[in-house]
Amino acid sequence: MKKLISILMILFAFVLMQNEVKAQAVTNSLYTIDGSAYGSFWGATTDTLIASGYRIQPVRMKGDNMFIIDLQLTCTKVSGTVTNKLYIEKSMDNVNWTKVDSVVLTGASSGVSYKQVDSWNYPYLRFNHVAPATAQKAYYKLWYVARKK
Repeated sequence: MKKLISILMILFAFVLMQNEVKAQAVTNSLYTIDGSAYGSFWGATTDTLIASGYRIQPVRMKGDNMFIIDLQLTCTKVSGTVTNKLYIEKSMDNVNWTKVDSVVLTGASSGVSYKQVDSWNYPYLRFNHVAPATAQKAYYKLWYVARKK
């Protein structure tokens, strides 16, 4: 009987560990922009970002031109408190990243935020979408226009 109780306690402990909430990290594959381009990332389905979760979209900017990049982050709330920050980051090697700017959506059930990045001359660009300390579920779409300067 003691062995049975011990086994049940161990199984119960494993079940509790499986339900532990951890920060979510979703990294999309590297996308390449070669010259002037228009497009979007994400938005095909509802995205759930748990507390302090994040999603990353790396982009390779090809060519020997500087770029002007216009961004539009669109959000339609499904549930939770929607407060987001989208960091725009740069890199020379796709490994070491530095924050350049950010796009913020605060307290909106639905919202649109715009940002223009002028004179982009780094080979790698990354969008790092960070959720706040509360879980949320929403449709997110990031539109971009990249033009040669």
